[in-house]
Amino acid sequence: MNRFKQLDSTLRRNWFVACTSQQLKARPLSSIILQRPIVLSRTGDGLLVAEDRCPHRNAPLSSGFVEEGILHCPYHGWGFDHKGKCTKAPGLASGCVPSVGLICWKAVEQDDLIWVAPPDTPLQRLPYRTNIEKDRFDRVTLVASLQAEFSDAIENLLDGTHTPYVHQGLIRSAKHPQRFRGTVRRITNGVEAEYRGESKQRGFVSKWFEREREVSFGRFLGPCTAELEYRSKSRTELFVSAHFTPSDHDRTQVFVTAYVPKGFVPGFVQRAFVRILFGSVLKQDKRILELQTKHVARFQERAYTYWDADLIRPWIDAYLATGEFPEQTDAPKEVEFLL
Repeated sequence: MNRFKQLDSTLRRNWFVACTSQQLKARPLSSIILQRPIVLSRTGDGLLVAEDRCPHRNAPLSSGFVEEGILHCPYHGWGFDHKGKCTKAPGLASGCVPSVGLICWKAVEQDDLIWVAPPDTPLQRLPYRTNIEKDRFDRVTLVASLQAEFSDAIENLLDGTHTPYVHQGLIRSAKHPQRFRGTVRRITNGVEAEYRGESKQRGFVSKWFEREREVSFGRFLGPCTAELEYRSKSRTELFVSAHFTPSDHDRTQVFVTAYVPKGFVPGFVQRAFVRILFGSVLKQDKRILELQTKHVARFQERAYTYWDADLIRPWIDAYLATGEFPEQTDAPKEVEFLL
């Protein structure tokens, strides 16, 4: 629990994904970020994101309803506009409304995701936006709730050494390893691992979506984003962007968007394959992370060992301890892999 208190102090002034645009429809939605219950709602004048409790008797607003563009509490019907101001309080003939409001969070909707930030987040700090040319790609977003500590969940997506075992046949094959080089370096607002010398992987994901491979990258961008990119000589063959949202000390939400180049295959067919394949990968990761988390709890401690193949995890831990990436004073670290 002390680790989560440190995480809270590092991350509480940042933006996180609360839900996808598709998830937030006519009814209000609940979410938990850094142990803080919040409600999200589409009102008549825009998004409302606030603490999930009515100031009257603290009933959950996420169990309420939207009527005439106003979010109403399910207990006494009090209504709140997009700024959290109470505009309706049924019960008095005079129509008097108490001068109270909700504790509102900041909210931005972009890339079909709804990003939120606590009230004290500096306005000049904006949410992550991918630089990829979206019009050239078919994309699918998958959402999962992981029983996993925040840093373990991020590492999982960026760690290649588990793929021959957890994702046998989907990503790599333990029976047919390849030898290649990995180099890790600091980049703007993050750290990047570059992998050269590996051709297309033997798993079905690579066979279906990649023509060839010249180089691949794994990136951690503070505070909550991981990226995978596979490139051929002429284009990006596959791009995956994942945003992690810490709910509690052992619960993390992940929003994964996979981008694949448009081609001769109709978009709806390609998106269906993306959903099936990456959904299977996500289920496998979810299972192994749950096993890991439960076993750490059983021993009541994290007795981790770090070695040269853990290119990005030390940078993740350093960032989450301070909220800053350390400067890279030495030459970029290079490691030879056999995977």
